[in-house]
Amino acid sequence: MGYILLKEIKRRNMADSIQIKEGKRAPDFVVTASNGNEVSLSNFLDAPLALFFYPKNTAQECVKALCDFRDHFAEFKNLGVRLVGASVETLDSHNKFISKYNIPFLLLCDKDMKISKLYGVFQPRKVAGSKVWAVVRTTFVIDEKGVIVKIYDNVRNPDHVEEVLTFLRERYLPV
Repeated sequence: MGYILLKEIKRRNMADSIQIKEGKRAPDFVVTASNGNEVSLSNFLDAPLALFFYPKNTAQECVKALCDFRDHFAEFKNLGVRLVGASVETLDSHNKFISKYNIPFLLLCDKDMKISKLYGVFQPRKVAGSKVWAVVRTTFVIDEKGVIVKIYDNVRNPDHVEEVLTFLRERYLPV
C-alpha cells in the first residue's frame, strides 16, 4: 500500500480529496485502531487531540516522525492532549511497528483511505518521476468540541513535533 498512480485513480473511481480548514468541525470517522477496537472521532474528544497522518510505517521519514512523537509523548500527556496517528497500514503492520518502536499511542488503520480522504490528506504527488496519489504528512489539532484549531500540512520540518507542542503550550497552558 502507499502510492497509487494517477492513471489508476479513474479506474478505481476515487474521489478527490476535500479541503479542511481551521475553525471548521473535524470530519467524524469510524475505523479500527491499533488496539483492535473500532473508534470514532468522538472517542478522542474528552481532551484536545493531535491527529497526525503519515503514509507508511516502513518509510524512513515516517519512522523518524513517529519516534519523535513517541519521544515527546509525555509532554502531550502533561498538556492534556490526546495523540493519535493514522496511516493506510493494516492492523498487523501497526502492531508490529508499535512493538518494534515502543509507540505509546494509538495508530488508526485507514487501509481504505476513508479518513485520509475525509481530512484531505490523500493528494496527488510526484514520486520517483511518476505522478501518484498518496497520504501527505499532516497534523491536525482538534479541540474538545471537535473544531480544527490548527493544521500543519505537508510536514517536512524536523522540528515539527516541537512546533506542535509550542502551539499547544500557548493554547492550553495558563498564563
